[in-house]
Amino acid sequence: MVRGKSIWFCRLAGLLLTFHCVDISAQEGRESPCLTAPAFHQFDWWLGNWVVYENDEVVGIDTVISSLNSCVVEEKWKRNDGTMGKSFNTYNPATKKWQQIWVDNRGNTFFFLGEYKKGEMTFEGSNYLDGKVVLFNLTYYYRRVEKSVRKLWQVSKDNGKTWEIKYDLLFKKSD
Repeated sequence: MVRGKSIWFCRLAGLLLTFHCVDISAQEGRESPCLTAPAFHQFDWWLGNWVVYENDEVVGIDTVISSLNSCVVEEKWKRNDGTMGKSFNTYNPATKKWQQIWVDNRGNTFFFLGEYKKGEMTFEGSNYLDGKVVLFNLTYYYRRVEKSVRKLWQVSKDNGKTWEIKYDLLFKKSD
């Protein structure tokens, strides 16, 4: 269990260093690459205010903004049952991968790595649950015509042999 905690600490430290490095370049007078490089804008279709549905029932609201000179796609989630959370999504040009860290008011923290392909943003990650590794697959499907996003979160407790749906949410623009 100590090893797992140190892995999460290293991942969090890496993410925080990413934010710090962006801040240093701005202090040195260089323009932020996040403002102009197309890769940093691959997730911009998720920006906005959303009403969130599960099985045709409203389950929450979500606000997604661009922050820190377009270097972060920041999500603020509020579910009708009182669950609240935030995600911070950044593009890492060194790895050409997206990073997401999710934290909520129930003490959960998740770290995902992903990429954008063909209108889909797909993240993968793992965490410990009851002392065992659990794999996660989180995919955002952008539906341009409907102005909606489907968010499908799947989990595997058997190292990827089988997957079950944790959430299957539909985000509809409210602005």
